[in-house]
Amino acid sequence: NMFNNVIPFKIGHQKCKAKSSQKSRKNLIKIWSQEKNLFGHSGKITCITSSSFYKIFASGSTDGSIRLWDSESHKSISALSGKFGGINCISFDRKFGNLFSAGEDMQIKCWDLEKQKVLRKFKGHFSSVTGLAVHPLLNVLVSGGRDCTTRIWDMRIKKEIKVLDVHTNAISSVLVSEESPHLITSSLDGTICLWDLILDDIVGNLSSHKHGIKEMEKNSSEFIFSSLSSDSIIIWRSDGTLLKKISGSKNQNCCFALNKINEMAVSTFSGWLKFYNLNKHGENFQGPPSPEKNYALFSKNISTIHFSPDGTELLVGKKNNSIEIFQKRWQKL
Repeated sequence: NMFNNVIPFKIGHQKCKAKSSQKSRKNLIKIWSQEKNLFGHSGKITCITSSSFYKIFASGSTDGSIRLWDSESHKSISALSGKFGGINCISFDRKFGNLFSAGEDMQIKCWDLEKQKVLRKFKGHFSSVTGLAVHPLLNVLVSGGRDCTTRIWDMRIKKEIKVLDVHTNAISSVLVSEESPHLITSSLDGTICLWDLILDDIVGNLSSHKHGIKEMEKNSSEFIFSSLSSDSIIIWRSDGTLLKKISGSKNQNCCFALNKINEMAVSTFSGWLKFYNLNKHGENFQGPPSPEKNYALFSKNISTIHFSPDGTELLVGKKNNSIEIFQKRWQKL
């Protein structure tokens, strides 16, 4: 397990090498460490997402631009910009290789990444758009907005085909299932709705958060997701069963992200980046300093965080217009 203080030696290594490795790493632990700073935006970084197919990641900003970055070299490839307001959310369409973006101008744009131009626009929200997701099975685009609605769009004909109007406050996040016609929406009203898009009906309404939900993330399992509010994180099964609740103080949590090996990174308003190993029942294995482990990450002004598709890098968007790249390194206890 990568969270042990000593990495197990590979099968076939000699015993003496294993003992030597164990001895040399006895007082070491592998933790996240800042490696790079990326600059290019002139406004706060609001969202980051990745495309494993193109081996790039994209960042959106309040400056109204979207930047594309090479996932390996971390160099800026291009910038997509136009006459529109700040970007709130971006999502890759894995099937056709396009990028969707939306934000303060209430429009959703589909970008051709090769030609670097807008292919089509989707208009229907009455306020800024706050969440985007492409459903891989139904070939529809899902958007959520501050107008409290979730809208379903047919990407081929550029038309709105359904409006889900249940939440009483802004939509904060939308998640789609990879294997079923299901959709999950969260809101600042503190509730989560589970939808069946074929039946056109709500199949679950969850209200275990005391405060508005800031965002949701899918876990490594298709059937588990997590939600974050200012004072708690809840891990759910896709049928609405509450699996675990991680509580904290009020106005503590800012944003979070999960990777494919069930590590969860949580940014707090006080400047800490805390890490949880969900395979160990939510154990906080890298957080604020304690007498035993003084190796916390402290990074102020975080606005969004995102793990690379393989989980080996953490991309941290900042309010000071930069993106920090974190990777794992051995460090003394």
